Amino acid sequence: MAKKGIKSVVQKMSGEIIDTRKASRLAQNERRKAQRRLARELEKSGVKTDWKHAYEESLKHDSLSSKAKGLQSKIESLTSSGEGYNVQIESVAESIKTFTFFEYGKETLSKKGSAVDIQRRNEMFQHQINQSTKKNGLSILEKKETHAFYAATQWIWDSTNANERRNEAIMNEFGLTSLEQVYKLIVNKELDFKEFGFEDKEVFEEWLNYVRTNIDLDELRKIYKEEMEADENDEASDDNSSPSGGEAIKNIRMRTSNRFKRRHG
Repeated sequence: MAKKGIKSVVQKMSGEIIDTRKASRLAQNERRKAQRRLARELEKSGVKTDWKHAYEESLKHDSLSSKAKGLQSKIESLTSSGEGYNVQIESVAESIKTFTFFEYGKETLSKKGSAVDIQRRNEMFQHQINQSTKKNGLSILEKKETHAFYAATQWIWDSTNANERRNEAIMNEFGLTSLEQVYKLIVNKELDFKEFGFEDKEVFEEWLNYVRTNIDLDELRKIYKEEMEADENDEASDDNSSPSGGEAIKNIRMRTSNRFKRRHG
């Protein structure tokens, strides 16, 4: 019989059913992680606070970055209402871990994270992509850019269904095994070799030339850049809150589908 005050099961972690006591402990750990990262985000805006008071301090400011808002939202979701948690703690923990990895280069702030293989990195980046399209999601990526990325590659994945197959089709067309690299090739305003993990610029240029044998990268980037810049200059432009919304998204989809034809099955 469960002890007084301990409800039987509120969460599942890696397939294991856990009671509220364990869930509370796990949620507290993740809240602390989120607060430490929130303190860092606030510091970037000139707001100095320790991690213990980061959440309360964030409530005093209206102009928060999307990253700070995402962290704020995760902290709130990890606060029990008395009836347990309205989110899966494991899913929130994954969001915090992937955000930390791509924002700081490691999965934890306290010590060096373990090496990540390409499959795991792709999974983590996919998680960041998904978070970027959610309201107050925790991601290093911008929602508008993510929608534009998929609009620019729709001619590749249009016949696929699941997200995983869609991303595999995109990587295959580029001849690459890294979803993150493909995303940066389209979205980044400048192609800085260091951003792609290269130490030598000439080697990076050779790699770019290889990519160009699979796809007209320069034309694809040109279309993306022209439409996104035109959208930024249009004061009445839509916020692109949905994948199908916004003139930039529509124009990118239309122009790339007319210009490109899938080469690799």
